[in-house]
Amino acid sequence: MFYKTVLVITDKFPPEVSGGAELSLNNMLSEMNYHNMRVVVAALSPGRYELKKDIYRDRTVYRIPFEDSWPVSTVSAGKLRMSYRLLKYLLRNFTKGNFKSIYRLGLASVVRKLWPREAGTLPLMDADYLINSRAASILGKVVEEVNPDVIHADNYRSIVLANNLDSSVPVISYVRDNRFFCGHKNQATNVRGDICNICDKSCVDRRFPLPVERSVKHLMSESLQIRQKALASSAVIATTSQFLCDQVQSVLPGREVVKIPNLIEPARHVDVAQEGISRSSVPEILVVGMIGHNKGQAQLVDIAKHLKAMVGDFRIVIAGRGQMAEKVLSDAESEGLRDHFWVTGFLGREELYRVYARSTVVACPTIWPEPFGRVPFEAAMSSRPVVAYAVGGLKENIIDRETGILVNPRDKRAFASAVAELINDEDLAKVMGRRARDHVLSLFERQNSAQKLTDQWEALAFNE
Repeated sequence: MFYKTVLVITDKFPPEVSGGAELSLNNMLSEMNYHNMRVVVAALSPGRYELKKDIYRDRTVYRIPFEDSWPVSTVSAGKLRMSYRLLKYLLRNFTKGNFKSIYRLGLASVVRKLWPREAGTLPLMDADYLINSRAASILGKVVEEVNPDVIHADNYRSIVLANNLDSSVPVISYVRDNRFFCGHKNQATNVRGDICNICDKSCVDRRFPLPVERSVKHLMSESLQIRQKALASSAVIATTSQFLCDQVQSVLPGREVVKIPNLIEPARHVDVAQEGISRSSVPEILVVGMIGHNKGQAQLVDIAKHLKAMVGDFRIVIAGRGQMAEKVLSDAESEGLRDHFWVTGFLGREELYRVYARSTVVACPTIWPEPFGRVPFEAAMSSRPVVAYAVGGLKENIIDRETGILVNPRDKRAFASAVAELINDEDLAKVMGRRARDHVLSLFERQNSAQKLTDQWEALAFNE
């Protein structure tokens, strides 16, 4: 018999999973012990047009239609459908007198038409993208049907939606990214490699004529205010790292924040996936993650140029997909380094852990301050050391010179030197890898994240 119900709202949920946040949530739910609670999931599902209710591993999941770009998805919709939906958007907001939405659409259209290369600086327009969206209306109906005692809002979109529902249900907001601090669309939290201490919108400086620049900055501020107001409305705020705790408290001074680190797959799952897989005969440097600006794969060609003078043969394996993949390979080709690069594309979990098993060292050349950083934990479970820039949550997950090597941000030569050290000293790499695994297993046991989250749910559900 269930006594209380928790509705978990998340960006996506298996099998519709693409990022580390959703994987971490699924791992957490699998490990949690909630004998007296029923867990129902509401997942935002891009590309879907109707609400779907299904069962995944004995758990009820509501898959909510959600547009993954604003004002409509240019990926999932053809031109005719997109034009029709844009017309509906304009008519709906015009009849409601919601002229701010029409203004935001007009500004976005002008920027995309006249300055297409700078369109990435446009914020996500939370007022339209989330609060006034069809997904918000559908989610409200799901909440009425489920009638939860607690809402767990997992990550940015879910937090904004959940805290803007017309509901008295207490919300625990679980922050996993930088979007409550950074107004940029890709939450880069840096300007040309310099980490931001405050969001002063300088990432937009001199990209547009002054009136347009001011308008874009205003929209960034508006979206940040919406996010921070939603977060402040939460009954409980939790984050995955101390870095995010500090970040949240910088925008919500005096607010208590609970640190509940991510979980990854149990050691037994990793060991089974890697059974029979040996290190590559050619030293492999593994880089895992979406291929984009934040993750820093564009730096790899410069790092490889330094590395070539420090070691013999080597191969940089990029496990992931993204729009910058072709650019990285093209740059490598231009520098005569194409043979040293291999892009795998998207890999499932078992495939990914087998690639970890082949590697000599794992590299995290991230530009942005990683909010948490799953990669050092995955590498540790694979007994592989990590070389990373000392930014964000990565500084918490790597013990310098014990489980990996931390390098000053943007120092590509030092990064290459650290990688070369671990390639040239195989014994050191193996010792660091073993220490990393021991450290992570001990850390997970001490932190007991699943129990911490269960305790927070129960305290809210039973008014403790």
